[in-house]
Amino acid sequence: MDEVSTVNLRLYELETDVFSPRKTFSERYIEELAESIEREGQLKPIIVRPHPSRPGCFQVVDGEHRIRALKKLGRDVVRAEVRRLSDEEACLLAMRVNEMHGKRLEELEEGLHIKRMMEQFEYTQTEIAEKFKKSQPWVSYRLGLVERLSPETREAFITRVIDATHAREIAVLPRGDQAVVVAKVVKDKLSSRKTVALVQAIKERPNDKEEILAKPVEIVAPLPEDLQRFVEEHGPEQPKFSEWACEVCGTKYVVNWVWCEIRLMPKSGGNESGL
Repeated sequence: MDEVSTVNLRLYELETDVFSPRKTFSERYIEELAESIEREGQLKPIIVRPHPSRPGCFQVVDGEHRIRALKKLGRDVVRAEVRRLSDEEACLLAMRVNEMHGKRLEELEEGLHIKRMMEQFEYTQTEIAEKFKKSQPWVSYRLGLVERLSPETREAFITRVIDATHAREIAVLPRGDQAVVVAKVVKDKLSSRKTVALVQAIKERPNDKEEILAKPVEIVAPLPEDLQRFVEEHGPEQPKFSEWACEVCGTKYVVNWVWCEIRLMPKSGGNESGL
């Protein structure tokens, strides 16, 4: 690695998503960074290396959150450290820098980066642990998370179609069941909480998987605990019908006290569905 130089670069000269282990980016964190840069300027340079095949361009090793914050502010210049790094050095540095500062990486992001380095540079788990000053179980656990993902789930996470929470929950299912669940999560734009409920329903009733996937999650998932408590505590005091809305996800239910029945509240122009 040669001497480090600090320069100002145009954002269009940069290639991102090459070495960074990060697959998900926090909009809230980007907003906080943008506010900090607006107030105090860019306090820390990003790290880049010269592009191996495009003269005058650079590959980002660290700093993609800062780049996104600058774009949010409408800026087109970033302060950067230019380092002469091999692919191996860039991958190692990207992980080390993210471990030391900035927004914490997801365990799944770490696992994917470790797997990449083991495949590309033929590292063993022991060598990975030594290079990052971690324990062998630390490495094995993260690799285990990656191995539980089906190819479809892994690709959806890498391409940012689903986030780490979705991927981690879906990985609980057998690999053969994950693709259809990923498709439903994406199609219905399911929240993390609804994804957990969907996975739990399939785990409890694996023979009914097709039926579960064909219905709205609210129908097949267990009722929220606070709704169950509402029914148990206030039933005798209620009129024939009551409305109840979940404070977390906003889902609305109708409680029929006469027939002891709970239904989803119909959307405008739709029919209600029994639970």
